[in-house]
Amino acid sequence: MCTLSLSDCSIKEYKFTQKDLKVITRACDRLNDLELDIISLLKTRETKGRLDEKIVDYKLKEDFYSATFTTSRYVGFYSTTINSEPVMIEIKPRIGESVRNYLFAHALELYLPKGESGQEKSSSDNLWLMALLWRAMVEKAITKNQIPKTYQKIEKNQSYFRGRLNVAKQIKYNLIDQSKFYCNYSKLSYNNKINQTVRYCYYLLKKYKYNNAVKGFAEYDAMLNDFGVSNQPVEIKDIQNIHYTPMTKYYKPLMELSKNLITFKHYQNTSNLRQKNSIAMFIDMAEIWENYLYNLLRKNLPSEYEIENPNLTGDYELFEDGSRKVRPDILIRKKGDVKGDVIAVIDAKYKRYTCIGKNAKEIGAVSREDLYQMMTYLCRFGEENKIIGKENKIIGIFVSPFNSTEGNLKILKDSQNQQIGVLGIELPESNQNKDEKENLTKLQDNEKLFIEKLKGYLLK
Repeated sequence: MCTLSLSDCSIKEYKFTQKDLKVITRACDRLNDLELDIISLLKTRETKGRLDEKIVDYKLKEDFYSATFTTSRYVGFYSTTINSEPVMIEIKPRIGESVRNYLFAHALELYLPKGESGQEKSSSDNLWLMALLWRAMVEKAITKNQIPKTYQKIEKNQSYFRGRLNVAKQIKYNLIDQSKFYCNYSKLSYNNKINQTVRYCYYLLKKYKYNNAVKGFAEYDAMLNDFGVSNQPVEIKDIQNIHYTPMTKYYKPLMELSKNLITFKHYQNTSNLRQKNSIAMFIDMAEIWENYLYNLLRKNLPSEYEIENPNLTGDYELFEDGSRKVRPDILIRKKGDVKGDVIAVIDAKYKRYTCIGKNAKEIGAVSREDLYQMMTYLCRFGEENKIIGKENKIIGIFVSPFNSTEGNLKILKDSQNQQIGVLGIELPESNQNKDEKENLTKLQDNEKLFIEKLKGYLLK
């Protein structure tokens, strides 16, 4: 089997035989042409279809034995077959284990004990991300709603009347013995496909040796068992046929992810891969980064500031007729008014941004599209401040996982109250020669520097 293992947001050169290189590059082309359903934490990003950027790009060298591979912000894996040859493309987070667990624990608001990974040493690395996501989605669903109960149709011959009489079967079975009633009725039951899927995925994750990722679920699983929920295999079509109600809608993202976990069990050996089946599972690290940053600001900025996530609160109209809307990643408001004025727009960018730059071609510079988008945000929320009688300045900050090379914000020409800049929270990359605890300490130091610098910008 040909395997290409890469890290996100990276550029790396590999050498292969001409045959293997041809197979791998064809698999990359096929992956980039797929219509993907990117797994989302909160279903706030409906990324479904062909992506606007390549998950992995490549440039062949002149010798035709090597190529330079460039990856984007997506992590996950893709397995397929090219000319009956199994191919696996893996893209893993470039950060070390301790930093990775810390980032995901804060983004998903999960508790991961120190020193514990989301996976066991012996297991595949392909599923650990989805194991953590699955755990987070179960906890969110349980928090927002009770254990789902659904009505089940019951048809029973019994000694008391309930529901509606089944006349045909009443005549057939009870014509002589009229002490019984053949009834049709509905009964609320815990034994439905949602709860069955939760139990089955819990079983699968234990089978794949992800015990740490689902630690604490044994009691919940036992409770479902006590409520009469059967522990049996669930098929993809069963999940697709689930009808969601206002009481069960919070379980839909969980069920979508569960479909991927169930699908994965068919791809545990190369014999299945040789059947010309393909599977792709990817997660957008930009969403992880955004959630991590939102929770970091909520917990560390002074109480005089209100941190808003428009992905949770809703879009903002751009025009008076409501024809177009905008949705920044994070808004920082100053408390004290009926609706505090926006003093900062935060754009969480999981990209190699280190500066605004003199132009978009400069290394580490913000792209033209992202810069124009930020200017639109400042115009929109700067005008909102004027409406509520404020002329305060408003700043726009791109926050990336790389160190910033610019010391100050840039002032927009002819608009002294609007400034734009780049701040970074450097994520230490995986290094076998470096202590994982040292990387985590470095990240926490970087967080403190970021918060202090941001507070300084907010106070100016």
